[in-house]
Amino acid sequence: MKLYHYSHKSDLQEVNPVYFGENSYTLRDRQASGVQRSYFYTKPEPERLLKGAKNLYTVDVPAERIYSLVEDSAGLVPEAGSIDELLQKLEKSYDGVKYSLGYEVVCLFRAVPVEAA
Repeated sequence: MKLYHYSHKSDLQEVNPVYFGENSYTLRDRQASGVQRSYFYTKPEPERLLKGAKNLYTVDVPAERIYSLVEDSAGLVPEAGSIDELLQKLEKSYDGVKYSLGYEVVCLFRAVPVEAA
């Protein structure tokens, strides 16, 4: 699965979720769950909030290591008491999670090497 990441930095070689919550895009998400994650997209068009991030990076990840919340094949969503509980459970078994906000977002729980697009 090819994923796209936007950044204000022009020299990224790795996207690491250890930096989760350090910018205005993810600060609010960190309040919902402290599970560290990096945000990617399945298409190379940025959402409107990211139009200022001019540097595009790509990474290929195994699709089977990404859990789809839209499909929710294991029925985890109704069982979760909170988004934090859900992400903690997913982080143990998957490399990331995919969901839709009108565009597909993939959050990766692990650092990945990236290439400039």
